[in-house]
Amino acid sequence: MFVTATLGFGCATGAYWQIALGNMEAGSRLVVGTGACFFAAALLGWYMFLAVMLVVMEFPGPDLPVFDLSTVIKAKVRNE
Repeated sequence: MFVTATLGFGCATGAYWQIALGNMEAGSRLVVGTGACFFAAALLGWYMFLAVMLVVMEFPGPDLPVFDLSTVIKAKVRNE
């Protein structure tokens, strides 16, 4: 979700830059790319929201698959 949002902001920056330079064709293509990136980010956000809500509400049925980073990134060990 954050990757597509970052790409969307990059496309928006490029679009406004190209439009400011007077290159309307490239600017309009980048605006379409911006919309596509933010649409993908919105879909991924709603999917994550739905996956979390189904778990929290204890919906009877299978959980939606979500990538788990706990096997890749280890938790910080606290000295107590």
